[in-house]
Amino acid sequence: GEDRGSTELCGNGAISPCRFVAGVPGSAAYAFQAVATSSQVIGVSQDGTYYAPGMIGFSGTNPAAPDGVSFRVYAPGEECLLELGGLVSANTFLGSDSSGRGVMLDATVTANPTWVGAYTLDNGLTGDIVRVIVRQFPYIDN
Repeated sequence: GEDRGSTELCGNGAISPCRFVAGVPGSAAYAFQAVATSSQVIGVSQDGTYYAPGMIGFSGTNPAAPDGVSFRVYAPGEECLLELGGLVSANTFLGSDSSGRGVMLDATVTANPTWVGAYTLDNGLTGDIVRVIVRQFPYIDN
């Protein structure tokens, strides 16, 4: 079968495909789409969408999960696909931008704290979908 992530969570708000997600404090099994490099990423949302194109209910923005619906999450150590929010070089650490897309972490990142959410295996530009390995730890620029 197709690998869709090892963990199932419920969306707190709509969750886009291939985006970083963070846990909802105090709410077991709920996650929201990450909103900044300071979001403590717990994984990456599934690459599939909730609605098939052309289905009733499809509104043009096709989420992995509408608000309150469960979705699969790739957890730390798993390889998956992630949408990028900027220019990214292969073999670098990524954090979340304001919409859960991956951005390269470097000395220009000023959020405190800053969290690594993945390690990228590919080069890419804004909007590209690239292969990553999900990671989770605080970023410290040396």
